[in-house]
Amino acid sequence: MLDYIVTLLSGQQMNGLDYGAVGGFMVYRLLQRSINRILIKLEKIIVIYIAIFLGYKLYQFLG
Repeated sequence: MLDYIVTLLSGQQMNGLDYGAVGGFMVYRLLQRSINRILIKLEKIIVIYIAIFLGYKLYQFLG
């Protein structure tokens, strides 16, 4: 269906590269929200770990 539409619009047949680009773009659009959510969670975890690490170092330093 998609190749028919693209052929209709562009007047040329889709080749493998076009399929790859369209497929990759669709996958990227689908995953974008979940990637953003994962990154936000990772940022929180990293910030918490850094805070704990710095707090521990400070605690050791102060004795």
